[in-house]
Amino acid sequence: MNVELQRYELLANPNPSKPIKSKAPAISETLSGLSQRLKKAREQLANQPEASPAVVQQVFQATLADIETSKAQIDERLKETHASGTKIGKLIDKVGHVHRTT
Repeated sequence: MNVELQRYELLANPNPSKPIKSKAPAISETLSGLSQRLKKAREQLANQPEASPAVVQQVFQATLADIETSKAQIDERLKETHASGTKIGKLIDKVGHVHRTT
């Protein structure tokens, strides 16, 4: 149970002290990267006030793709965190059941 508790703490921590094997990066990393990409897109459009509609559309589509990718990464990390929490709950129930029957 200690291993699962440690895993849960690392998954749920926005800035884990050590990296954890996960399908997705930490949520804070995902949001930080998205923030940087959004700022870059804003600067790109601000620096090209006479940009053609095609260029603007291209920037918006790339930004939308970045948002969707980030959302998927966050969803994956939250699923992992939820699964770990569920395992902890089941372990607690199992331990509680053993203590009640003895």
